[in-house]
Amino acid sequence: MEQSKKSFSKIKLEKNGDKISLEKPNQAAGYGQIECNLNWGAGSQEKKIFGLFKNKKSSEHLDVDLDLGCLYEMSDGSKSAIQALGNCFGSFDKFPYINLSGDDRSGTSTDGEFLYINGNYFNEIKRVCVFAYIYEGAINWEEAKAKVTVKVPEQPVIEVILDTNQNKLSMCAIVMLENVKGKLKVTKLNKYFQNHSDLDKNYKWGMNWVSGSK
Repeated sequence: MEQSKKSFSKIKLEKNGDKISLEKPNQAAGYGQIECNLNWGAGSQEKKIFGLFKNKKSSEHLDVDLDLGCLYEMSDGSKSAIQALGNCFGSFDKFPYINLSGDDRSGTSTDGEFLYINGNYFNEIKRVCVFAYIYEGAINWEEAKAKVTVKVPEQPVIEVILDTNQNKLSMCAIVMLENVKGKLKVTKLNKYFQNHSDLDKNYKWGMNWVSGSK
Protein backbone atom coordinates (compact mmCIF):
# COMPACT_ATOMS: atom_id res chain seq x y z
CA MET A 1 0.00 0.00 0.00
CA GLU A 2 1.33 3.45 -0.87
CA GLN A 3 -0.30 6.62 0.34
CA SER A 4 0.37 10.14 -0.91
CA LYS A 5 1.15 12.97 1.44
CA LYS A 6 -1.26 14.53 3.93
CA SER A 7 -4.80 13.20 3.84
CA PHE A 8 -4.81 12.50 7.60
CA SER A 9 -3.35 14.05 10.75
CA LYS A 10 -1.84 10.64 11.60
CA ILE A 11 -1.00 7.74 9.34
CA LYS A 12 -0.33 4.27 10.75
CA LEU A 13 1.76 2.03 8.54
CA GLU A 14 0.06 -1.29 9.30
CA LYS A 15 1.78 -3.91 7.14
CA ASN A 16 5.41 -4.56 6.29
CA GLY A 17 6.12 -2.78 3.03
CA ASP A 18 3.47 -0.09 3.54
CA LYS A 19 4.92 3.23 2.42
CA ILE A 20 4.15 6.91 2.02
CA SER A 21 5.79 9.58 -0.13
CA LEU A 22 6.07 13.10 1.29
CA GLU A 23 6.66 16.19 -0.82
CA LYS A 24 8.58 19.20 0.48
CA PRO A 25 6.29 21.88 1.96
CA ASN A 26 8.44 24.41 0.14
CA GLN A 27 10.11 23.08 -3.01
CA ALA A 28 12.83 25.75 -2.78
CA ALA A 29 13.79 24.60 0.73
CA GLY A 30 14.25 21.27 2.47
CA TYR A 31 12.04 19.25 4.79
CA GLY A 32 13.11 21.02 7.97
CA GLN A 33 13.64 18.95 11.11
CA ILE A 34 12.62 15.31 10.62
CA GLU A 35 11.98 13.68 14.01
CA CYS A 36 11.96 9.94 14.72
CA ASN A 37 10.84 9.02 18.24
CA LEU A 38 11.05 5.64 19.97
CA ASN A 39 8.89 5.10 23.04
CA TRP A 40 8.24 1.93 25.02
CA GLY A 41 6.94 0.68 28.35
CA ALA A 42 9.31 -0.37 31.13
CA GLY A 43 8.99 -3.65 33.00
CA SER A 44 10.83 -6.03 35.31
CA GLN A 45 12.41 -8.74 33.18
CA GLU A 46 15.25 -11.23 33.21
CA LYS A 47 18.55 -9.53 32.52
CA LYS A 48 20.49 -10.09 29.32
CA ILE A 49 23.47 -8.10 28.12
CA PHE A 50 23.96 -7.60 24.40
CA GLY A 51 27.01 -6.46 22.53
CA LEU A 52 26.86 -6.91 18.80
CA PHE A 53 27.43 -10.65 18.86
CA LYS A 54 27.33 -11.58 22.57
CA ASN A 55 24.47 -12.72 24.75
CA LYS A 56 24.89 -13.21 28.49
CA LYS A 57 22.20 -14.08 31.05
CA SER A 58 21.92 -13.55 34.79
CA SER A 59 19.22 -13.99 37.40
CA GLU A 60 18.96 -10.24 38.05
CA HIS A 61 15.85 -8.32 37.08
CA LEU A 62 15.74 -4.84 35.59
CA ASP A 63 13.87 -2.72 33.11
CA VAL A 64 14.35 -3.44 29.43
CA ASP A 65 16.67 -1.02 27.64
CA LEU A 66 15.76 -0.35 24.03
CA ASP A 67 18.00 1.86 21.92
CA LEU A 68 17.12 3.85 18.83
CA GLY A 69 19.63 4.21 16.02
CA CYS A 70 20.09 4.16 12.27
CA LEU A 71 22.30 3.22 9.37
CA TYR A 72 22.76 6.02 6.86
CA GLU A 73 24.04 6.26 3.32
CA MET A 74 24.80 9.66 1.80
CA SER A 75 24.51 10.68 -1.84
CA ASP A 76 28.34 10.63 -2.11
CA GLY A 77 28.36 6.94 -1.09
CA SER A 78 29.65 7.40 2.47
CA LYS A 79 27.99 5.14 5.07
CA SER A 80 27.96 4.75 8.84
CA ALA A 81 25.72 4.33 11.90
CA ILE A 82 24.20 6.60 14.54
CA GLN A 83 23.58 4.94 17.92
CA ALA A 84 24.36 5.15 21.65
CA LEU A 85 26.47 1.99 21.35
CA GLY A 86 30.00 3.29 20.74
CA ASN A 87 28.86 6.86 21.50
CA CYS A 88 28.09 7.55 17.83
CA PHE A 89 25.55 10.35 18.34
CA GLY A 90 26.20 12.21 15.07
CA SER A 91 25.49 15.88 14.42
CA PHE A 92 22.41 17.80 13.27
CA ASP A 93 24.09 20.97 11.95
CA LYS A 94 27.03 19.33 10.20
CA PHE A 95 27.76 16.07 8.40
CA PRO A 96 26.03 13.62 8.54
CA TYR A 97 23.11 15.91 9.52
CA ILE A 98 21.67 13.18 11.75
CA ASN A 99 21.72 13.33 15.55
CA LEU A 100 20.64 10.92 18.30
CA SER A 101 19.46 12.84 21.34
CA GLY A 102 19.70 11.09 24.70
CA ASP A 103 19.70 7.46 25.82
CA ASP A 104 16.70 6.33 27.86
CA ARG A 105 17.99 3.30 29.79
CA SER A 106 14.63 2.09 31.14
CA GLY A 107 11.73 3.38 29.07
CA THR A 108 10.55 5.46 32.05
CA SER A 109 11.13 8.73 30.21
CA THR A 110 7.83 10.11 28.97
CA ASP A 111 9.58 11.40 25.86
CA GLY A 112 11.60 8.29 24.91
CA GLU A 113 14.54 8.59 22.50
CA PHE A 114 14.81 10.90 19.50
CA LEU A 115 16.67 10.72 16.21
CA TYR A 116 16.75 14.05 14.36
CA ILE A 117 17.48 14.38 10.65
CA ASN A 118 18.26 17.79 9.19
CA GLY A 119 15.90 17.78 6.22
CA ASN A 120 17.38 21.01 4.90
CA TYR A 121 20.29 18.82 3.72
CA PHE A 122 17.98 16.11 2.40
CA ASN A 123 19.62 16.30 -1.04
CA GLU A 124 22.82 14.95 0.57
CA ILE A 125 21.07 11.89 2.04
CA LYS A 126 20.33 8.77 0.00
CA ARG A 127 18.72 6.50 2.60
CA VAL A 128 18.38 6.03 6.35
CA CYS A 129 17.41 2.72 7.99
CA VAL A 130 15.95 3.46 11.43
CA PHE A 131 16.32 0.58 13.87
CA ALA A 132 15.84 -0.33 17.52
CA TYR A 133 17.73 -2.95 19.50
CA ILE A 134 17.33 -4.43 22.96
CA TYR A 135 20.64 -3.60 24.64
CA GLU A 136 19.62 -4.91 28.04
CA GLY A 137 16.63 -6.91 29.29
CA ALA A 138 14.70 -9.95 28.12
CA ILE A 139 13.96 -10.09 24.40
CA ASN A 140 10.23 -9.55 24.43
CA TRP A 141 9.07 -7.03 21.84
CA GLU A 142 5.39 -7.61 22.61
CA GLU A 143 5.80 -6.72 26.29
CA ALA A 144 8.04 -3.75 25.46
CA LYS A 145 5.08 -2.17 23.63
CA ALA A 146 7.44 -0.11 21.50
CA LYS A 147 6.20 2.51 19.06
CA VAL A 148 8.03 4.72 16.59
CA THR A 149 6.67 7.96 15.19
CA VAL A 150 8.12 9.94 12.30
CA LYS A 151 7.29 13.66 12.22
CA VAL A 152 7.97 15.93 9.26
CA PRO A 153 6.90 19.61 9.34
CA GLU A 154 3.50 20.21 7.68
CA GLN A 155 2.98 16.48 7.14
CA PRO A 156 0.89 13.84 8.96
CA VAL A 157 2.57 11.98 11.82
CA ILE A 158 3.63 8.50 10.69
CA GLU A 159 3.27 5.77 13.31
CA VAL A 160 4.79 2.27 13.37
CA ILE A 161 4.06 -0.25 16.14
CA LEU A 162 6.74 -2.89 16.82
CA ASP A 163 4.31 -5.78 17.10
CA THR A 164 5.87 -9.22 16.74
CA ASN A 165 6.45 -12.57 18.38
CA GLN A 166 10.09 -12.60 17.17
CA ASN A 167 11.34 -12.79 20.74
CA LYS A 168 14.65 -14.50 20.00
CA LEU A 169 15.93 -11.63 17.86
CA SER A 170 17.27 -8.49 19.54
CA MET A 171 17.23 -6.04 16.61
CA CYS A 172 14.40 -4.55 14.59
CA ALA A 173 14.69 -2.60 11.34
CA ILE A 174 11.71 -0.28 11.73
CA VAL A 175 11.47 2.08 8.76
CA MET A 176 13.51 3.04 5.71
CA LEU A 177 13.66 6.73 4.79
CA GLU A 178 14.75 7.24 1.19
CA ASN A 179 15.42 10.16 -1.12
CA VAL A 180 13.54 9.24 -4.29
CA LYS A 181 13.94 12.04 -6.85
CA GLY A 182 13.84 14.62 -4.08
CA LYS A 183 10.80 13.18 -2.31
CA LEU A 184 10.97 11.55 1.11
CA LYS A 185 9.68 7.98 0.96
CA VAL A 186 8.97 6.25 4.28
CA THR A 187 8.57 2.44 4.21
CA LYS A 188 7.64 0.19 7.14
CA LEU A 189 10.15 -2.66 7.48
CA ASN A 190 9.38 -4.28 10.87
CA LYS A 191 12.01 -6.95 10.20
CA TYR A 192 13.94 -8.62 13.02
CA PHE A 193 17.58 -9.73 13.23
CA GLN A 194 20.04 -11.31 15.65
CA ASN A 195 22.51 -8.42 15.49
CA HIS A 196 23.74 -5.36 13.58
CA SER A 197 25.74 -7.43 11.13
CA ASP A 198 22.69 -9.44 10.02
CA LEU A 199 20.64 -6.28 9.55
CA ASP A 200 23.49 -4.70 7.57
CA LYS A 201 23.75 -7.70 5.23
CA ASN A 202 20.01 -7.78 4.60
CA TYR A 203 19.94 -4.15 3.43
CA LYS A 204 23.34 -4.34 1.72
CA TRP A 205 25.09 -1.58 3.68
CA GLY A 206 28.47 -3.32 3.48
CA MET A 207 29.96 -2.17 6.79
CA ASN A 208 32.28 -4.05 9.16
CA TRP A 209 31.00 -4.66 12.70
CA VAL A 210 32.80 -5.39 15.99
CA SER A 211 31.54 -5.95 19.53
CA GLY A 212 30.86 -2.82 21.53
CA SER A 213 29.27 -1.36 24.66
CA LYS A 214 28.02 1.97 25.98
